[in-house]
Amino acid sequence: MKIRVPKYALEHNLNDHELVFSCFMGYVGKQGAKTTRFYMYMEDVKHMLGHVKPHPSENKMSIIEYKYQTQACEDYLKNISKVFRIGMVDYYTWGIEFDMPDEYWYKNGHIIFDEAEITDIEAIKIYYYLAGRCSDNNIFTDTEERIIPNSLAKRSSKIDVFFRDHFML
Repeated sequence: MKIRVPKYALEHNLNDHELVFSCFMGYVGKQGAKTTRFYMYMEDVKHMLGHVKPHPSENKMSIIEYKYQTQACEDYLKNISKVFRIGMVDYYTWGIEFDMPDEYWYKNGHIIFDEAEITDIEAIKIYYYLAGRCSDNNIFTDTEERIIPNSLAKRSSKIDVFFRDHFML
């Protein structure tokens, strides 16, 4: 299946889940992404990146736990950190910014996209789930806005929670 991702993501040998995450971030950051920090629920990011395992007692997927700055965290986020700056605001909230050179942006601030092929069925399921959620046009929320001083991020957006406990991909 072909999806549109920021062209810079194709330079870094990302897996299918990371490509889906890049596609999603490209969608939410269509305009002004270069100067915006997106706040996302940590479990949503982990679901998109495929950092999940079967729940031991329920029929659902649960996230893989890794702590703030441990080697495991760095290993899990190694590839995707080449395309995005990911910071942990607190345990439940992560701040995500694009980290791409200027040649991967149009002069008007829009992202340059290209096509990528994904074949992992779990990544495809997540892509379709996100496409359905994004078609609602209600993914951003202005409540609980937390602005953290940063000279690079001039705007911030909080993305509403996507994955719920009762939902299993």
